[in-house]
Amino acid sequence: ARHRTLDRGVAIKELPFGFALDDTVRQRFVHEAQTLASLNHPHVVQVFDFVDRAGHLALIMERLPGGTVWERFTSRGVTAPVACGLILAAAAGLDHAHRHGVLHRDVKPDNLMFTGQGWLKVTDFGIAKVMGGDRTLATAEGAILGTPAYMAPEQAEGLAVGPAADVYACATMLHEMLCGLLPFARAGTPM
Repeated sequence: ARHRTLDRGVAIKELPFGFALDDTVRQRFVHEAQTLASLNHPHVVQVFDFVDRAGHLALIMERLPGGTVWERFTSRGVTAPVACGLILAAAAGLDHAHRHGVLHRDVKPDNLMFTGQGWLKVTDFGIAKVMGGDRTLATAEGAILGTPAYMAPEQAEGLAVGPAADVYACATMLHEMLCGLLPFARAGTPM
């Protein structure tokens, strides 16, 4: 979309109307907005605005037209130096988040996106957890948040997680980009 007041291209993340009426979901979305707005780093997506109007909730964020790391990896491939550079950029953004008490908990190639100029940004802090809380489980009773292929063992087991869980996901992505497959690709089950 185009933000008329700011006169710039933006991305809009809007909750479906019915979800916005659910207080728990609404609180999570508001928390995501506050979490992202508190982070200011070249490798973390920027939030420009938050809309809460007549049952509509939306985040107005930096537009990232350069695609995802996953798209780049699967379409063109990446060299070893590029893979290392991408992970270092993601790690820098995540380190900034960690120093501000924020865990991502769903770091994966689809959540690493590029600006039009090719800068990598960590996106989708939708299941971020402010450190200090002790809950790993969220959306539904017993449902563990995250993407199993990139999830640290303690997160997969529903245990408390810290910054190491995001670092584990970065290492998993690096392994995948360097070797062409996930570390436990032949394990038989996602967990």
